[in-house]
Amino acid sequence: MVKYCPKCGAESSEETKFCVKCGANIEIIASTPKYQQTYQPMSHSIGLNKKIIALVAVVVIIVVVAVLLLLLIGGNNNSFVGKWRVQNVDSGIEIIWTVNSDGTVIAEYNGEKVDEGHWEQKGDTICGYWESNPDDNRCINVEFSNGGNTLKLYNQGELEYIATRIG
Repeated sequence: MVKYCPKCGAESSEETKFCVKCGANIEIIASTPKYQQTYQPMSHSIGLNKKIIALVAVVVIIVVVAVLLLLLIGGNNNSFVGKWRVQNVDSGIEIIWTVNSDGTVIAEYNGEKVDEGHWEQKGDTICGYWESNPDDNRCINVEFSNGGNTLKLYNQGELEYIATRIG
């Protein structure tokens, strides 16, 4: 009678007490060829499980990285839209800018509207076009910080305004 190892499925002779392939005790184990036909080594299913676990781990890592990037990049409100307290670095004069998503902007000083115009943002540059002073239409570089709540505006590389989001 032929015996099969319960651990690895290797065929052994009837008088063998230990598996010649893996060393498992097969002394009292006797099986039929049916057992051999249905046998599937555990190492195969374990390898498949390891591959599935590795794939799931990779997907989880990708999702975590994507969420972190969204929080670090997209999570900040790096949009010029909102209400800003803007201070001229040289003169110290403060004005309020209300910047709307439709591209309009209103400038106020001491609670009164002093100018209006429109704006557009192109990457790190904001261009303003004022109605009262078309000669002052210009584009300046911006730098957001403090989660998008502080804005530094640079004219030809020199810091000209510091703005704080107030609404």
